[in-house]
Amino acid sequence: MRSFDVFESELAAYEIATKSTALRKLVPQLYRSRIASIEVIDINGQSVTSEYFRGLNYELEFINKPFQKFGTLSWDDTRNLREIFFKESITHLSDASIAGDVNSPKIIDFAVQEYEIWHE
Repeated sequence: MRSFDVFESELAAYEIATKSTALRKLVPQLYRSRIASIEVIDINGQSVTSEYFRGLNYELEFINKPFQKFGTLSWDDTRNLREIFFKESITHLSDASIAGDVNSPKIIDFAVQEYEIWHE
């Protein structure tokens, strides 16, 4: 159930971001979501589709740049970006990653709400 909650929170955040004039340029374009029939292939060409929840997916623009965790940047460098996300009710940025720099970033892995996932 937690995986569903996390997915819903992330998808809601991407939908908000791609409709927001202020955020649209900061995030990859969202192409489609909840793709029911998709095959997931690993690096060796083997199908690993059975290891994923069907329909809990979305397709984003490919960003061909290295990413780093948002939290590794100084608070001052990311303050303006955080404020823009928070104004749009996207408040979970602790897992976010950024490509580029704070002046021309692409940011991924954010959500409207944080859900802690427990691993046993």
